[in-house]
Amino acid sequence: MFELLFKYSPVVYQNGSFSFRYLPAESVYFVLILLLLAAGLIYAFRRTIAPVAPRLRIFLISLRVLVFVLLLLMLAEPYVRVTTVIPKRSSVLILVDNSASMGLRDGSAGMSRIATVQKWLGDGSNEGVLSRLRENFNVMLYGFGETLQPLQAPQKFDASGHFTNLAAAL
Repeated sequence: MFELLFKYSPVVYQNGSFSFRYLPAESVYFVLILLLLAAGLIYAFRRTIAPVAPRLRIFLISLRVLVFVLLLLMLAEPYVRVTTVIPKRSSVLILVDNSASMGLRDGSAGMSRIATVQKWLGDGSNEGVLSRLRENFNVMLYGFGETLQPLQAPQKFDASGHFTNLAAAL
């Protein structure tokens, strides 16, 4: 029944922040004006044309004030703001130079540059940075030399390019 009347389940209203579109956040003046209007309505409706019992008169005045207050609240346009976090898997792009200069052996233990990159990213013998990145990110691996080309795995690197064109890769 609640969802039929208010469109959302009660959980949404518990987790959200309730506010009015046409009222400031500190609406002390609005409450004072509302109280003055309620007092004015009570004063205006204190007498009826036909004699009415005091209990019924109080009930009718209360009903009129309630309708007036509800009308003012509807004109203020109440709303519920609910913030949610939508997880989105980020992407990481890794560019590996596959030009002939990557075949030079100047790294540690006399390894070629391309072999050092393969070891760092992770080859068959050890777990590298690539597997840790894939736990949290969508990893895209590209090789570039003369042109940009997608790579499937670090084991497929080769230093066969004739030159490095970083501008074309970006």
